Amino acid sequence: MEETVIAVALVNVNKIMNLFEKVAITKIYVRYYETDRMKIVHHSNHFRYFELARCEFFTQKVVGYSILEDKYGFLSPLVSSSAKFFKPLKFEDYLYLLCFIRDFSVVKVIFEYLGILFENFEIDKLEIDLKNLNLKKIKNLVCWGQTEHVFVDKDNFHPLRINRVFIEEKQENLANLLSKLVF
Repeated sequence: MEETVIAVALVNVNKIMNLFEKVAITKIYVRYYETDRMKIVHHSNHFRYFELARCEFFTQKVVGYSILEDKYGFLSPLVSSSAKFFKPLKFEDYLYLLCFIRDFSVVKVIFEYLGILFENFEIDKLEIDLKNLNLKKIKNLVCWGQTEHVFVDKDNFHPLRINRVFIEEKQENLANLLSKLVF
């Protein structure tokens, strides 16, 4: 019996470690000014939350956005965004936003976001299959979002193929780094 419990615990630890390798989790405290007359977070703020999570993703998994822009000379403008809302967020709630790469090529990247409301966030109780995402099965799901970005040269805004960008801090090509992070 004890061996079974240990085996299950190891499976859960491996699942969690795989999640952390490819997903950035950002904790967001809902401020009063983000709410509207209905006393819930205005939908436009979710896109700000997505941006915060995406920046955190790059900081945790690659390098900070400002380094990519200033040192490596490219930008990643938004070309499309969408969201679905399932539960309202209120002042003083804590939203846990999972950010991960859904699709990637050398000229664009698609991020997905899952906003989950937890009073006591426990990563080991998070059971989400990000490869075969079924939003109806996610407990306490507040929102789902997706943003698509292209890569452009910061000086002339011409399209840029990031397979030519070598990230010194990681000693790896940026395209290789991002391709390892796709779910």
